[in-house]
Amino acid sequence: MLKTLITGSLPKPSWLSDPTVQLFAPWVVPPERLCEAQDDAVRLAIEDQEAAGLDIVTDGEQRRRHYIWGFVSGLTGIDTEHLGKKVTRGGRYTNRLTPVETDPGGGFAVCKNADDPSDKSNPPRTDDDR
Repeated sequence: MLKTLITGSLPKPSWLSDPTVQLFAPWVVPPERLCEAQDDAVRLAIEDQEAAGLDIVTDGEQRRRHYIWGFVSGLTGIDTEHLGKKVTRGGRYTNRLTPVETDPGGGFAVCKNADDPSDKSNPPRTDDDR
């Protein structure tokens, strides 16, 4: 039997992320309520997929701001909030870039410490382990 599922992300609710911004959509929920709001959005995404009869459900990527920024925001030394601009391809495109800080030893940005309880960058997930 062929199992059905979605690939990619589902649209985020407008109470979670600004729908008028195509890429890098900002969260519209205060930071202290963001995890709770993301959990609610995941529950709704799962309910929608179950109602559609999908065999395999996902979190709909409700916790990811963007497919690349979801990874990049887990690195230290990269500012994903204050983006710079760079004109490329003979002035035809303007790209938004992240400032990157290297450590004094010349190393690269590294993943934040998931085992450090003071590091809130990767909150525990609850309902999307189905």
